[in-house]
Amino acid sequence: MNAVAENAKRARDRETEFLKAASLGDLDVVRRCVAEEGVSTSCVDSRRAGALHLAACRGHTAVLAFMTSHGADVDAEDEQGRTGA
Repeated sequence: MNAVAENAKRARDRETEFLKAASLGDLDVVRRCVAEEGVSTSCVDSRRAGALHLAACRGHTAVLAFMTSHGADVDAEDEQGRTGA
């Protein structure tokens, strides 16, 4: 695997970790991914559901507060037209 492909894989892995943490309400991991690893609060999964969507549908209010204070787009829609707000 070349360097570009390796970097892309690492970025996807960080985004996957971030999305999973948001879904589980793991604020410490969410914070680390954004602050230390540079993961965008706007990244989405294969269904275009963002971390905000995943945290909102599970009631993780602390993650929601962190995400919105760090620029998460509350109007972003998943593939079914739902927002995370």
